[in-house]
Amino acid sequence: MTPDQAVIEHIHDTLMGDATFNALAPGGVWDGVAPRGTAYPLVIVALRSATDRNVIRAGRSPSRQFTPGEYLVKAVVKGGAVSTAHDILARVYVLLTDSHSDYVRGIYRTGIVAHYDEVDGDARYIHVPHLYRAISQ
Repeated sequence: MTPDQAVIEHIHDTLMGDATFNALAPGGVWDGVAPRGTAYPLVIVALRSATDRNVIRAGRSPSRQFTPGEYLVKAVVKGGAVSTAHDILARVYVLLTDSHSDYVRGIYRTGIVAHYDEVDGDARYIHVPHLYRAISQ
């Protein structure tokens, strides 16, 4: 498993393990894109940016170290109001702040991106993205 996959799995498991979150977002949490036919509202998680760097320590072989990545965590609502997405993301914030796992030492929100609408035929989708940074082992 790659470092970014470990962080996305941590985010998924943290959110899906909460009954309140599941009531707010019955469509669940998806990596990158939700399958066609998924219920709404839902949450999409995707790696936005991360870099590796070479690390050289005395007496050890050079290695690559994954620096903290930035992840897009967005609520997607079909129809409805933008306030529904904000309610979901408020719960996401509570659950992810200071959460940790074997690989993730912490996650914190770094920004809020303006929401945008998408129209597909008669359907209107509201996307509300937030940005999070993970601190990994």
